[in-house]
Amino acid sequence: MSDIAATLERSTSSLAAAIETLPVAVRQAIHLSETETTATLEIGAHNGVVELTLAIENLPTELIIENHADCLRLSLAAASAATQYTKIRIVCAPRTQVELMLKDRSTALTLSLNVEIKRAARFDFFSAVFGKAHDLELEALLDAAAVAHFYGLTELSQNDHANLSLHVKHREGKNHSEQHFYSYASDEAQIRFTGKITVLPGAGGSVAHQLHRGIMRTEGARIQAQPFLNISHDDVKCTHGSTVGFVDEDAKQYLMARGISPADAEQLLVDSSQARFYAALPDEAARKFFDYTTGTI
Repeated sequence: MSDIAATLERSTSSLAAAIETLPVAVRQAIHLSETETTATLEIGAHNGVVELTLAIENLPTELIIENHADCLRLSLAAASAATQYTKIRIVCAPRTQVELMLKDRSTALTLSLNVEIKRAARFDFFSAVFGKAHDLELEALLDAAAVAHFYGLTELSQNDHANLSLHVKHREGKNHSEQHFYSYASDEAQIRFTGKITVLPGAGGSVAHQLHRGIMRTEGARIQAQPFLNISHDDVKCTHGSTVGFVDEDAKQYLMARGISPADAEQLLVDSSQARFYAALPDEAARKFFDYTTGTI
């Protein structure tokens, strides 16, 4: 069913309900088609920002988004009761921008994300993971002059675990990608981060950077980081870096010498580290979505 007016009559559709809250001019640019397990959103040309906030547990198994608007901001939240597998495919049309915000506080979430970033388009991804069990597999394809930024914050405790796998492919040249991920594990929690950068033979002039920082707050916690570079062209600028360790004891002792308790000193250092993720968010609305309005999580 591709006609938006007819689709909105389906009260059981959370996608349709979310679209119905948008301004009329925005709704007119959106076409929604659905089956029992798949939904496709086609967002036509629109001057300005289209904002959609959706609960992941209400999505179909597969969601396809084709964006032609100047800017699409898609905010996805997984609540504590969510236990779901979801596959999302996003196509960023040439010279458009998509911002994807993901907040996971669920029991278990498995998310497969495929993004195609066309010529001169931009894609920004921000994820904050606090769930019990989180599995993310993300693949991004960059065409010429495309720009992509990926930021992630993962903080787990108890026996929680998370697997994050990113593969950024530069299939055409003169584009730019950045990966910045921060991991924090306490108690017996386990986090695994795998980051891949591939530059294909015809992608000369590509720039790609990857950075991962991990802090284990207890002896039983585990963080594993695996960076990979697969470069098939000489004319590129690619870097990767990763560190995993415990809280800086020298910095902690420095704060304790000024009257701060050991627990507060450690938390202050962790908060300072996490602030790098929140500082990258584009505006106050994004910080509010990630529950970061007072400087605390």
